[in-house]
Amino acid sequence: MLSTVLTRCAAAAFVALALAAPAFAQDKAPDPVVADVNGEKVHLSDLVATYRALPQRLQQVPFEQLYKALLEHQIAIRLLAAEGRKAKLQETEAVQKRLKYIEGQYVYEAYIEKIVGERATEDKLKAAYAAFVKDHKGEDEVRASHILVKTEQEAKDIIVQLEKGADFAKLAKEKSTDPSKDRNSGDLGFFSKEQMVKEFAEAAFALKKGETTKAPVKTQFGWHVIRVTDRRAAAAPKFDEVKEQLRQKLAEGIAQDEIAKLKGAAKIARFDAEGKPLAEEPKTEEKK
Repeated sequence: MLSTVLTRCAAAAFVALALAAPAFAQDKAPDPVVADVNGEKVHLSDLVATYRALPQRLQQVPFEQLYKALLEHQIAIRLLAAEGRKAKLQETEAVQKRLKYIEGQYVYEAYIEKIVGERATEDKLKAAYAAFVKDHKGEDEVRASHILVKTEQEAKDIIVQLEKGADFAKLAKEKSTDPSKDRNSGDLGFFSKEQMVKEFAEAAFALKKGETTKAPVKTQFGWHVIRVTDRRAAAAPKFDEVKEQLRQKLAEGIAQDEIAKLKGAAKIARFDAEGKPLAEEPKTEEKK
């Protein structure tokens, strides 16, 4: 099954590859020979290129686990290609047409890598990060403790005790049915609204620092008494954490701008599936 997928993907060229990190062959990493097939060398970069062209589901499997299958695939390609050359299949129109297409794909990828490398500068990435931070300031978070019990009346009794000055952590250890109570005394740490069930989150985020719920809060787990011990605004991701994401987005914009520029300068005729000229789409007027 894997060998079939590898064969289908061997000559594939994906746009994502062009917009992602530079090809392995252009990296400064070592590129050792991993096989010798009748004098023809197979390099590690050949395996990496095939791995990168696999469907996304197979790329979830670590490269190391697929290494032997990728290696055998590359050996099979060289053996079969050698036999094909003996039969002079490389001279047929079908193969020449396919080779021209594949060459175009790889040259296209190399050109995209080139212009992205030149234009996606560190300064532009940092400017993109500044804009990103403005739009992704992070969700507010609260730190809360809770006491979970089975009935509403139990929760009401606990609230009364707390209002009289009882220690929250001590009551949590004594009364709570939450299995984590013995190690955290009911403290749930910081969390965002989306991390908790709706009823619990709404009650917790309605409280100020130091406040305790005046009435029990019911969720699918039982009845809660909640106390908010701290609040904070979540920090935006650090530059290094989103750098590749920003580079990908910047690269996509660079590629689209270059395509638009080249299309504008080129003479292009378009035809339908039957070879008949397509009607030109009306140009959208620019907004003044």
